[in-house]
Amino acid sequence: EDPQCAEAWFLRGKAVFYTGHDAASTSAALGFLARCREVDPKHSRASVLQSSIDAFAALRDQGNSAYAGGRWQEAYVAYTKCLAVDPYNQSLKAIILCNRSAVCIQCERWKDALDDITQSINCNPQNAKAFTRRARIFQQQGNLDAAIKDLQHAAQLFPSAENQERLQQAVDQRNRAHQQQQQQQQAGGARPPNGAGSSFRYFNFANGSSAGNAGGGPSRPSTAGASRPSHGSSGGGGASRPQSASNGRGSNPYSIPRPNSASTASAAPKEPSHYEVLGIARMADEKAVTRAYRDAALKWHPDKWMSATDGEKTRAEEMFKRISTAYATLKDATKRRQYDHSQF
Repeated sequence: EDPQCAEAWFLRGKAVFYTGHDAASTSAALGFLARCREVDPKHSRASVLQSSIDAFAALRDQGNSAYAGGRWQEAYVAYTKCLAVDPYNQSLKAIILCNRSAVCIQCERWKDALDDITQSINCNPQNAKAFTRRARIFQQQGNLDAAIKDLQHAAQLFPSAENQERLQQAVDQRNRAHQQQQQQQQAGGARPPNGAGSSFRYFNFANGSSAGNAGGGPSRPSTAGASRPSHGSSGGGGASRPQSASNGRGSNPYSIPRPNSASTASAAPKEPSHYEVLGIARMADEKAVTRAYRDAALKWHPDKWMSATDGEKTRAEEMFKRISTAYATLKDATKRRQYDHSQF
């Protein structure tokens, strides 16, 4: 009510920053703090908060830009530094942990992705996107019951057609998995299928390659408001850095966690299947195949990488070719049966 009350302007700016972290919110918060300092140039808390917001906005934009360019290591570092800007801001922590989880997904560091997204949900249990992201991780791990539970929660928080469709597809996937398991058991106790690799996971070349290797590929950021970041491009350095055997993260808090496995180093790279290329399960229906293809093609179309480095352009072209080949095979029922017979 009083435009000359510096404290009121300060509190308004702080409230905006603690509830929103997109570009519009940070800009509004900085505007209120500027009014505060106009009224009281010596308002020290306004100066400190303004510095924090400036630092956060710069790191957020850096992380988002790196994620959009597929530079997972750079995105991971930026998001990690964001968390230190204001450790008491739970809303900020929730969104940045969600983004960093997305980066870990791109690098196929599933455990670290799950740790980050669970912390994000603990900070803000009202974020539907966080529940859908965790559901993707559960699906990749084959835990369809947990995935469905999270998708149900997401649909309750935000009952969009997309969330409802994701939930229904997860339920259908679990039903098909149960039916297939029963058929295999009746046929002689063959191993049950795992539910990993659903159409809801981020696009991934799941070939066991190093996350930080420019040639490994994403095995897709959400905005800061990724890259999140357990699913590399030129920014994904650090592939050869040794990690601590005790926790897998090493001494550098800004390094993307990497698995410590002798078998990983000795195993020969495996060419990804068409299902892995599109990031879907073997039992995925035609609708899921088409949706996964559209998402992957939109991300890796060469036109979106015109300003990238030569190496990134080459990688994008390679991925786009693989996506197109996989889709051409899996969308055709006859070709798909022949492919399944030859592969499995």
